[in-house]
Amino acid sequence: MLDSLRERASKWVLWVILVVVGIPFVFWGVQDYPSAIGGSYVAKADGITIGSNQLEQAFESQYARLAAIMGPHFTPSTGELNVIRQQALETLVQKTLLLAQARHDGIRVNGRDIARAIRGIPSFRENHHFSMGLYEDYLHEENLTPAAFENQIRESLLLTRLGAGIAGTAFLPPLSIRNRYRYAHESRPVRWVEIPTKRFLAQARAAVTPTALHAAYLREKSRFENPEQVTVAYVLLTASALADRIHPTLNDLLTLYAERESRYTTPPQWNVSMILIRSGTTAATRRAARERALKLLAALSHGARFAALARRDSEDPETAPHGGALGWITPKEVPSAMARALGHMKVGAVRGPISTPFGYEIVKLRGLRAGQRMSFQAARPQLIRLYRAQAEVRLYRRLVRQMGNLAFEDDTTLTPVSRTLGLPVREIAGITPAGGAGLAGQPAVIHAIFKPSVLQGGLNSAPIRLSGHRAVVLRVVSRIPARPKPFGQVRLIIARQLVAQAARQATRRAARRAARLLEHETAVTHVEGEPVRGPFTLMRSEPPPAGFPAALVPTVFRLPNTPTPSGPWTIHVVPMAGHGEAVVEAGPVQIPPFRALAGEALESWTKSAESAESGLEMQLFLNELERVGHVRINPKALKKSAL
Repeated sequence: MLDSLRERASKWVLWVILVVVGIPFVFWGVQDYPSAIGGSYVAKADGITIGSNQLEQAFESQYARLAAIMGPHFTPSTGELNVIRQQALETLVQKTLLLAQARHDGIRVNGRDIARAIRGIPSFRENHHFSMGLYEDYLHEENLTPAAFENQIRESLLLTRLGAGIAGTAFLPPLSIRNRYRYAHESRPVRWVEIPTKRFLAQARAAVTPTALHAAYLREKSRFENPEQVTVAYVLLTASALADRIHPTLNDLLTLYAERESRYTTPPQWNVSMILIRSGTTAATRRAARERALKLLAALSHGARFAALARRDSEDPETAPHGGALGWITPKEVPSAMARALGHMKVGAVRGPISTPFGYEIVKLRGLRAGQRMSFQAARPQLIRLYRAQAEVRLYRRLVRQMGNLAFEDDTTLTPVSRTLGLPVREIAGITPAGGAGLAGQPAVIHAIFKPSVLQGGLNSAPIRLSGHRAVVLRVVSRIPARPKPFGQVRLIIARQLVAQAARQATRRAARRAARLLEHETAVTHVEGEPVRGPFTLMRSEPPPAGFPAALVPTVFRLPNTPTPSGPWTIHVVPMAGHGEAVVEAGPVQIPPFRALAGEALESWTKSAESAESGLEMQLFLNELERVGHVRINPKALKKSAL
């Protein structure tokens, strides 16, 4: 299953991915077009194959969105890149399962729905009206045909409708709604005193003597070192730099054009009206449904109006009110039996009854738009780019193997690698175990540099494969060993650490004294020279009063709620994230009665709670689809796609 992928995810990457991906059925950017890689499947879901080309497209889209969010300093490690790729694969699997379920449930999207969605996209509107020019510019920039983009819209609408249906099933029992309401509206009276650390800084500085500083330096000398620095020479091979070496012939382009015929072909479109008679699950109900359909077909042959019969007799709730009109559809939008029938009909013809998974259908063809194919000359620029993209990767992989052989055969110099591959030898200086500039910021590169055979033996590294189809071979050309920093260079650092530690200890002692005083003197207004604030009432679901740290609110509600021998209030010392200590005197937690909520307020709260529950419903639904969908991951192909 997908659990093995989730277990290897680092926390920060998963958090960012959750923000980027959001609701699982929104898949903009995850496309199904051929990429430059090709190859065997990386996963199967519900019998549907997911190829390495689809995964690479999804990974690149995911990476681009993360980079846009994280900014120019987004430099994920190799492990984190693998996590992004694994999450992209999980997204593809979920999309595949959800689309299959949507079609199985009979969810339909017709041509009018797609047109309405496209016209509603803000980036295609100019002066509050749909702009065909903006639409065509977008298709050109994204290298998409209208049919391909419409397929994206269709899938998005299918997934959104399925998701809305799942969200609509979210239900919370009355007891759960009451408990959530009471939890969100809890309140608690508090008094508090803040003991700031800054009060004790001067005292702490006076206590830090030269002897204490030197003793701390000797005790933690290993923490204060100038790390080892190395200079490396390297040869970098990048697939994107190989385009000038690739010159496709006319035959190459014609072969690719034939292989990618569907990409350059727009399917036919039919304007269809239909009458649906549901057939049930037994032989008797199927016979009865067929007989009804035959009677309607006979009535049509004797001059009955199709739209009138559809409004009266069709059992499809979406089309019946519109006289059975489906609008403009493509072969992929209807059952295969209906598509075969429509493919042999003339405009104005009626055919039926057609047996489909939904029942027996009678269809009328009202209009036809023939499929179109982009000419070879029009597609030639795209074919050249596609051919080069594929050939770059093939050439890159062959050269990586050659690079590895050359680096191994003459393992103390990079000259043969450079001359044979026609690539320059470059250098990076000042690299430490923590990293360095350029390529030295990659964890895989640092790991290779500081391997004993490379660092101490002076040998060439094996090819290091990086993201973006890059590979590098390197060797260490000079080293500066690690050495301790002199005491004078780190004296101020040690002094700051000792002062901060002493101030924190003094703050804690003062807070404990304040807590003891408050426990015995309830009417006191100042302790340890600081004012006692309150009492005031904290609400769990509302901002705290001015001056009370918001970060302390959850802590206050977690404090024990049991009375003490001195009364119902309890006193606790709580750290304040580097600012000091808070002495909190908390009264009993007050829980409001749920019966006070009624009418519109109760209905609003119930809807809010059930909306929050719908996210859990979607996740449980996906978990079940993964369980019954026989999801299979191909580890070998997945690992190969990450190289």
